[in-house]
Amino acid sequence: MLENGTTAEDVAKVILRAATSYKEKRNLRFIVGSDAELLTEKRKNMADREFFNFMCKNILDTTYN
Repeated sequence: MLENGTTAEDVAKVILRAATSYKEKRNLRFIVGSDAELLTEKRKNMADREFFNFMCKNILDTTYN
């Protein structure tokens, strides 16, 4: 999953926009990239423990019970 992650340049652009946008509605969270969109959707549809286990398996390549 990390191989398809968002570039640092893309993240920097969103950080700059977030820090300097006075006309846009202020947000506390910004989703950057398709990888973050996928994780956000997964999180909405899973219980806490289920999402935690998903992250351990797919991001950390480990299991947790």
